Amino acid sequence: MGALVLLSGCEESRPMRRARLVRERAFTQSADAINNLERQRAERLGYTAQVIDQRAKRDARQSRQNVQEVQDWQQRQVKKWKAKQSEYKRAFDHELEGNPQSFEWAVPNFVY
Repeated sequence: MGALVLLSGCEESRPMRRARLVRERAFTQSADAINNLERQRAERLGYTAQVIDQRAKRDARQSRQNVQEVQDWQQRQVKKWKAKQSEYKRAFDHELEGNPQSFEWAVPNFVY
């Protein structure tokens, strides 16, 4: 741009020169920043792929652990329920004792 001004026979004023230099410097810095980002793109892509792989492996491992934990919890619940069978039967018998109509409201409390 500066060359165009000089070729036209006009002299560039100091404020215009300063403004042109600031714009040229800003353009150069922007172009350099874009160039650096483009050079780093492959490196960042590799890192991103590595993180995705690590997280997928971690998630698969945690899913397997979760399944085992749920199975263990279910087994504990069944054991606890079996261990309390006699208590449940006693309480149920007590609720029904002498009042057969109480069966309708007592059963849901023991089933659920």
